[in-house]
Amino acid sequence: MLVRLDLFEERRDYLEFAVFALAILLVSLSLEFYHYTQLKKHKTAIIKAHILSEYTKTTSKKSYKVIKLQSEHGAVFYTTASTRFHSIKNHDVTIKIWTNRLNFLSYLKGFYTKGWFLKTTQHHSIRDELAKKLQALHKEADIACIYAALYLAKPLTYELYKRFSALGINHLFAISGFHLGILSSVILFLLYWLYKLPHKRYFPYRNIQRDIFIAAAIVLFGYVYFLGSPPSLVRAYAMLIVGFILYDRGFEVVSIQTLFVTAVLLIALFPRLFFSLGFWLSVAGVYYILLFLIHFKELPIWKQFLLIPIWVYLAMLPLSLYIFNSFSLWHPVSILFSILFTLFYPLSLVLHLIGFGDLLDPLLSWIVHTPLKVYKVTLPPWFIIPYALLSLAALKDKKLFYSLGMTAFLVFCYAMLFKLF
Repeated sequence: MLVRLDLFEERRDYLEFAVFALAILLVSLSLEFYHYTQLKKHKTAIIKAHILSEYTKTTSKKSYKVIKLQSEHGAVFYTTASTRFHSIKNHDVTIKIWTNRLNFLSYLKGFYTKGWFLKTTQHHSIRDELAKKLQALHKEADIACIYAALYLAKPLTYELYKRFSALGINHLFAISGFHLGILSSVILFLLYWLYKLPHKRYFPYRNIQRDIFIAAAIVLFGYVYFLGSPPSLVRAYAMLIVGFILYDRGFEVVSIQTLFVTAVLLIALFPRLFFSLGFWLSVAGVYYILLFLIHFKELPIWKQFLLIPIWVYLAMLPLSLYIFNSFSLWHPVSILFSILFTLFYPLSLVLHLIGFGDLLDPLLSWIVHTPLKVYKVTLPPWFIIPYALLSLAALKDKKLFYSLGMTAFLVFCYAMLFKLF
């Protein structure tokens, strides 16, 4: 019986990888620092950027628009405008910004600056044209927005974002590694049946798994690039590639080492990912899945399919409450939504391709319009830090894994009964 190898077996292996990753990081940071110094040459800079999203924020004193932009060199920043300012969603802009208080760390993290729009131009792309076609297929703008987020990585409206956070289903309707996993499974399945006969007849000497994966990887790379390389998709795609390379060479894939290597390499290549909340939540979600599979790898696949959504929901709940503070009594139903979504996503895509894209609209309309009472549940820092440490310790001890599950379940009970306290 062949036993798969661990990627890192000695301390020297970790050291060599650390040196390799550090070298990549230094090159990446040097390039970012060059762009930063170019931006800081003067107290103000005129740059070209793309509008990522905009929404209205209301305080006790006034209402104003918050506009999120991305420069041509990848820097993400925010500015504000009057609510009377016309909408510039999906526009390319030339903007004058003030950089005298900007430091390099803020440049990497994403910063706020005063902005003066000099020129706005409607952005035209294939993604935008497809988004318009989606809008024409659906009577409700919110439903069209959901499908544009699902297929084209367009941002959800602020209202939908808040609603889905309270329902615990934001991860379903903002495209992420979960969607890439479903797509890759469908593509691999289709390619297998298309390639099986010609492989048997003409290429029996070739490794069918390797050929199919390379073809699927090319298709998925094109899709990720087409969507603008969202951080969660980049992480998922990189992990898919790293995982197959390790698998093909006899290394263990269902391993925290695979996740570790992927995350470190991505941060080395794209330092801004270190400050991306979406990236770290994505990493946490994969970590909890791997944690379950490591401790329960002997379970039948159908049991894993049913239990993993429940486990991931409970394990991620403390992190979700600490970050978003948003909960509702409908929140636990997201477990069922997560299970059904593996069928809904490919089915809805096929229905759109054959001209019946509005067939599932009643289901989405119910999710969008069902009365929802949202309340705020907060968790203190003194709880979340030990919880994170317990999550790491649970990797080595099954008893600690059960302790982690019990802690997460108690947080769930606290959230459900919060109004009684």
